[in-house]
Amino acid sequence: MAWRLHYLTVLGRAIPELPGDAVLDPAEWRAVYVAIHRKSPPETPPALPILLAWIARLGGHLGRKCDGPPGPQALWIGLQRARDLAWGDAVGFRAPCSLSRIEICVMDRCRGGRAMSIKQMSKRCTSPAI
Repeated sequence: MAWRLHYLTVLGRAIPELPGDAVLDPAEWRAVYVAIHRKSPPETPPALPILLAWIARLGGHLGRKCDGPPGPQALWIGLQRARDLAWGDAVGFRAPCSLSRIEICVMDRCRGGRAMSIKQMSKRCTSPAI
């Protein structure tokens, strides 16, 4: 894990135009996007430095002007959370519609609602399962 953090940090600073899917799994960057923006991810991944900033936010980095670049601990915790979100989405949280359960739950909470149960979510989505 330590070598991956160092590798991501160096690549993000040395090659800022590198796309995020060059070093992160598509499920990871999509889960980070949904967690940060509370909407469905775009087709093309953002640049690696932007993704690293989002991952650091998941790890507790505030990202203020005076904070400086995220440290290894914020990236480590954020990357663990990204992996957990991606794993949860892949293993058992598939919605019966085109959005994943994580995306639906996040979007529903963004609108001020409460999290839905699986039964409620199944009634809400009428399209066939993925």
